[in-house]
Amino acid sequence: LGVLGYFLLTGVYVFEDGTALEICKQHTSAEPAAPSSRLAQEISAEMDEVILKCLAKAPTDRYASAREFADALDACPSRKGWTQRDALAWWEQRLKQKGSV
Repeated sequence: LGVLGYFLLTGVYVFEDGTALEICKQHTSAEPAAPSSRLAQEISAEMDEVILKCLAKAPTDRYASAREFADALDACPSRKGWTQRDALAWWEQRLKQKGSV
């Protein structure tokens, strides 16, 4: 869920550089950049923490249950003024940049 959340927030993969094998190795050994460092828009430090906790290497450092994860997401401050229309426009722009649209 952390990888999916990272992509949904940023529009990019957690690790992108290297061969498939190198990327797999990064998933097991490299610390990911905070989602906020890869965005043009601001997200809360709490959201960064939630996503990075999901990506923790040691299972004991991750959320113990889906409920715990959902509670952590619910506790994050929401971005006021961000609408579904804003989200759609943002995703369309990302897809154009990637050449998918």
